[in-house]
Amino acid sequence: MRALLKHVLFLIALLVAGTAHASLQQVGKVGFSPGEAFYISLAIDSSGTPYVAYSDGSKNSKTSVMKFNGTSWEQVGKAGFSPCIASYTSLAIDSSGTPYVAYRDAANGSKASVMRFNGTSWEQVGKAGFSPGIASYTSLAIDSSGTPYVAYRDAANGNKASVMRFNGTSWEQVGKAGFSPGGVEDISLVINSSGTPYVAYSDVANGNKASVMRFNGTNWEQVGAADFSPDVAYYTSLAINSSGTPYVAYRDMANSGEASVMRFNGASWEQVGEAGFSSPGCASSTSLAIDSSGTPYLAYRDGSDGKASMMRFNGTNWEKAGKDRFSSGDVWFISLAIDSSDMLYLAYMDEANGDKASVMKFVYDTDGDGIADDADNCPLAANPGQEDTDGDGAGDTCDNCLLVANANQKDTDRDGTGDACDLDDDNDGVPDATDNCSLIANPDQKDSDNDGRGDACDMNLDPIYKLLL
Repeated sequence: MRALLKHVLFLIALLVAGTAHASLQQVGKVGFSPGEAFYISLAIDSSGTPYVAYSDGSKNSKTSVMKFNGTSWEQVGKAGFSPCIASYTSLAIDSSGTPYVAYRDAANGSKASVMRFNGTSWEQVGKAGFSPGIASYTSLAIDSSGTPYVAYRDAANGNKASVMRFNGTSWEQVGKAGFSPGGVEDISLVINSSGTPYVAYSDVANGNKASVMRFNGTNWEQVGAADFSPDVAYYTSLAINSSGTPYVAYRDMANSGEASVMRFNGASWEQVGEAGFSSPGCASSTSLAIDSSGTPYLAYRDGSDGKASMMRFNGTNWEKAGKDRFSSGDVWFISLAIDSSDMLYLAYMDEANGDKASVMKFVYDTDGDGIADDADNCPLAANPGQEDTDGDGAGDTCDNCLLVANANQKDTDRDGTGDACDLDDDNDGVPDATDNCSLIANPDQKDSDNDGRGDACDMNLDPIYKLLL
């Protein structure tokens, strides 16, 4: 019930976004990782638990994964579980809640490796170092059947894009190895609801413009025109909405390095709002996510001071989501994710806290009292002190029985006074103590069969009397 209320309040806040207050709130301790955190990747399981994978500076840059248990961040299995240095870490969680991590594996010729947590320890998925050559920009996604896919820049094939998937026994190529026309950077892999993998990248062979390709079951094909961005596109980040429309965010060198987002309309790529909307600061480490209503959010490092900012598209324009440049200091490796109730989480390397990992969540404070809706005992009425005299979970400001505990706040006659303390629950002018139908208004108190129960609520009234009503 509380999860449903949280979701409803979030939607209400979206509808009144012009007047609602929104902010980003720390999740657990600031800088929670034991040491420096590089190549941060965030994912959220189906129950709403956030996980963060990273290259762990306290463990010789091996891979670690931590999750938030509702109170604090805890290690998932052993810290630093990869055999050696891991870079380009990418995290995904399957439908059963199993976390997987892909990375460039220094212990195996800098080829791609994937590990998963079996509930006790981390284990290899197939062969360690399964890619033919050095793998960079590894990006992991898992389809609805639980099959993991990894996209990467494939040094064995001219630094072009390749994708491999695990068939249950071994890793196999998806289509042609090195399928992109030329070399690539900043790869982003997403699988749509029908199981089709899409890959966005910065196309080195064509001036580092943005391109997107998808696998049609046999071959990789361009989605719209190749190299559709006006100029150089860095930090490409791909997301697909529930209707299957792909969006790409990137640092747009045609617009002074500010952020731009484009989407594919079925025929061509079009701008989403204004190009270069993050003005006046250039944008880097861009991370794009789309909520269940189809609203795209973009988190990025703001070049004006290196702090994190987030914006959302309201259907017409891009607007700030929460406070501008909200982090306490410089950030890198931004990763944005949205849970099933549309709660946004943002992970990043936090320079103000020793380059450790920090995570924030985007919360609404509809009544503007400084308490997030999901923790506010009166989410629609300002009460910064959160006073609750009768201890029933409803704050005094909105409690319809201030001195009598009534967690359900039931108010049969809707007169603003809860049944627990209402001397006339049906508001018919007859006190409950003498009312022969205390929950159904019957000011005449008619009792045709004289059984002490008013006709209005008497289920055993003789049919002969019912004819006379």
